[in-house]
Formats: sequence, C-alpha cells, structure tokens
Amino acid sequence: MSQHPDGKTPGEGSYSDGDRRDSGGDQDLHPAIDPREPVDPVDGHELPTPPPLDIDEREGAMPDPAPPDVIELSEHAEGGPRDATLDGNVVDDANPAGRTRRVEFHADDEHSGSRAPDDSEPAPAPDDAGTAEPSSSATPLSRASSLFAGAASKVGLGTLLETSEDPSRDTPGEPSRDGSGESRSASPFMERVRSYVDPRLQMFSTTPHMRLLAAGLVLILLCLLANSGGLALIVLAAIVPILIVITLTQHDVFEKESNLLVAAVGAGGSVVGLVLSLLSSWIHGSQWFDTGVLHFGAAGFGGRFAEAAGNAPFIVWSLVGLVIPALAIAGIAGIPIGLRRWPQFRNEVMDGMILTGAAGAGFSIGASIVYWWPMIADPGPQTNVSDWTLSIIGVSLARPAVIALCGAMIGAGVWRYMLTPSASMIVLPAVSGIVGYLLLTFGSIQLQPLGIWPEFIWTLLVLAAVFVLYRRVLDGAVMTDRQALGDQQERLVCPSCHKVTPAGAFCARCGKPLPVRVAPDEDRVRIAGEPQESKFTVNLPDDRSK
Repeated sequence: MSQHPDGKTPGEGSYSDGDRRDSGGDQDLHPAIDPREPVDPVDGHELPTPPPLDIDEREGAMPDPAPPDVIELSEHAEGGPRDATLDGNVVDDANPAGRTRRVEFHADDEHSGSRAPDDSEPAPAPDDAGTAEPSSSATPLSRASSLFAGAASKVGLGTLLETSEDPSRDTPGEPSRDGSGESRSASPFMERVRSYVDPRLQMFSTTPHMRLLAAGLVLILLCLLANSGGLALIVLAAIVPILIVITLTQHDVFEKESNLLVAAVGAGGSVVGLVLSLLSSWIHGSQWFDTGVLHFGAAGFGGRFAEAAGNAPFIVWSLVGLVIPALAIAGIAGIPIGLRRWPQFRNEVMDGMILTGAAGAGFSIGASIVYWWPMIADPGPQTNVSDWTLSIIGVSLARPAVIALCGAMIGAGVWRYMLTPSASMIVLPAVSGIVGYLLLTFGSIQLQPLGIWPEFIWTLLVLAAVFVLYRRVLDGAVMTDRQALGDQQERLVCPSCHKVTPAGAFCARCGKPLPVRVAPDEDRVRIAGEPQESKFTVNLPDDRSK
C-alpha cells in the first residue's frame, strides 16, 4: 500500500483547500474542524489555532449532556471573501486557506449542521394533547368561516379578526427573549384590537389622554360630593369627544394647529349644539311628551316615558330627526370652512379632520348640557337602574363619539375635495359622516316608543359602523398628507405662506427663505443666507489616521 506524503494512506483521506475529509472520502457532517487532529500547514504558512469545540459531535462520540448556551464554530467555505481575523488573531493575507468565518447560534435553536442524522433515533411521537391535523376537505363550518373572514377584510376588520398566531412572537405568559425579564401578559387578540383602534398609537404620547382622564375623574368626584349629579354627567359627556380631538391633533402631518384655535372651534360648535338642542327639546316637548324631567329632544333615550306617549308625530321625526340634524351638520362644517381663508388651514387633509372633529365634539357637549341641565337643580326622573345605566352610556359616551367621528369624516371629505377636485374624494368621507349622523338621530326618534334597549342597541351599531369608516378615512388622510411631502421629504411647508413647496433655499410660491439643515446629523436649522460657521481640521504629526 502506498503512503501519502503526509503520512496517511489514501483511504484515510487527504487535505485540500483547508477542508478535512473522513476515511470514506465524504465531507464531515459537522462544519467545524476537529482541533485534536493535526493539520499540516498550507503553502508553508502556519495555520491559526482554531477555537476548542464545546461539543464533540464526531461519529461515535458521546454527546455532552449539558450543552452550553452558545456554540462557536469555525466554518470553512471554499472561495468567496472571508474575515481576516479569528478570535483576535490576525491571519496573514497571503494565506487564503487559513481564513475562517465564525458562526454563532444558540444551543436551543435548530441548525442543519449541528448534529449528524441518526437513523436509529425514532421520530418523536405526536403529543396526545395536541390538536389533530385538519383534513384537506373543507367542512361547512370552515367554508363559512372563510367567507366571514373575507367579508370582514373588505370592511377593514381583517386584522382584528385574524386568528393565526405569529410564530415570531414570544409565548404569552413566558418571559420575553429581549432580556428584560418581563412577561407578555396581553393576549394577541388584545394587541390586534389596540393596533386596529389606532395602528399609530404607539408613536404618540398618551400623557395628554391620561391627564384628561385624571382631571375628568376628579371633577366628577367633586360634582358628586357637591350633590350635583347633572354636572357630573355633563363632565362625563365631555371626556370622550375631547379624547378624540386630542388623538386627531397627534396625527397632524404638516403643522400642529394651535390648541387655542382648536378650543375656539370647539366652543363655536358648543354654541351651535346649545341652540339647536334647545330648539329640538322645545319641539319634542310641545308636540310629543314633556314628562320625565330631562330634555329628551336633545339626545333621545326617552325610555318608558316615550313608551307611554306612543309613536312620534310627523312633525317631530321630520324636524327633530332630519331637518335639525341637517342644520347641525351645516354648522359643524361651516365653522372650519370659514377658516379656509387662511392658507395654513387648507394645506392638508388633517386640518379638516381636526377642525371639524373639534366642532363636532363641541356640538355633542352642547347637546349633553341641554339634556342633563334639569338635573343640576332638581332630582332626575324616577326610573329603574337599567334605564339609568343605558341612558348614561348612550347620552354621555356613545352619542358624543358618533357626532365627533362624523364631524371629522365630513371635514376630511371637504378638504380632500378642495385639494383634488374629484367627486370620488368626497363620497366615502363626507357621505359617511352625514349619513351616519342622520341615521343616529332618525333611528333614535323611531325606536324610542319601543323602549330604551332597542334605541341603545341601534346607537351601538351606528357607532361601530361609523368607527370602521372613520379608520379608513383617517388612514387615507394621513397617507395623502405624507404623499404631499414626499417619501424623502422632497417638499416642505413654507413658514411664511404656509404652502407646500419643493425643498430648497427659497420658497417657490412666495420667494421667502426656507429653513434648511446644516448637516444631516444636526437638528439645528438655519435660514438661507445666514452665514455659516467655518470649521477647520488640523492634523497633528502623531495623527496617523489622517
């Protein structure tokens, strides 16, 4: 038998390009080089000592019962660039065969080359507690579920109703892998609910919302201690619409609107709400019924008093249910439209949503003031706890939310139509807001004689439909405003004329200087024409990096 120059027989394998082969001529199943086998130098250069293996997985060796968390392997690859360092030791550039690449992975992760396949090892048996593999044939229940999921995705509920688990997520109830040691207590469904309510909510601060809730709870407690349930209910009715307005202002893309201006628009909407609600209450009380202490014409929920009075006459459901709500829509949209004479209030769609949303929020607060006002000095109507609970939820929470969201959608439709004169731009937002509010008022008048439960359920259904449409309108408004600025911020808003102009030294509309950045890594801005600071770099003799 002939001997190989390195002292090994041909059957024991040879060395080629730094790859070690076993006696069968096949490449080792493990990607590491065994440091316990001697390796001859290649091209007269000494090879660096590879790191010791933590696990010896050669064929026939016993595995370590306690593998470490991290295994470091030196994987040789023929051809291609490799790192010139290994464990801090520099490898000579003239020795390409000695270049190695480090691979680091966790011991609990699966790796194709981490261990050799063992034919004798039986396949793991399926867990008895696990669920069985669904059959390929679809059952009627699965087909109905698929149809329902498809219909839900078309109206914007696909993400909310998604039931598939994300494999990348940590297991609920177990510590997260980010090293924080905190466990995820929220279920995936609740995470989807939060992301559907507002996917950009995590980008904004919730401090204003928390402050408003804390202040509202304190005021409600003080009103109750002062024995004024009417004031407490009025404060409660103001919380939800103000929260909606705060959230809308956080989505502003171009310029943040003044808080005083938004409050002034809301105050104007409150005046409109007070006037029209007083008119509705007068028509409602004079033509239908005036029992029950409260002004039911302002917000509905007549309950057993409407049941005793019977169906509403034509003049009530036509005026209170249709005509006066149409005037309310005109007042909610008219105040913000009057501000369009100034350019800073007409250069983005979110301006319309914020201003009309504030007007709608003010209108709902004014209507709640008229509704609950008799309870400030006098006791409330004598009714059961169920009617009280449904009335408070409907008048102080659900109806204000519907009015504020409808107002925001109306403003989005008007502003998008003004920016891009197209009938399709106004169909979904404006029509959804108008129809949603009219359905709320007209349905409330028609359902009051049937009891408080049908009216309450109707209000919740209208709120759900309006919210789904509002989410689509909000996403469209934010996307439109971002497209106006460009993906790479090619355009900006001129601080002088408040119009969108290409980024540069001067505004293309008014010619005034534009704020420009000194450097991409600096936050300071300077006006074009401002003298720049001179910066010098001096290279000292011992500075070898220059």
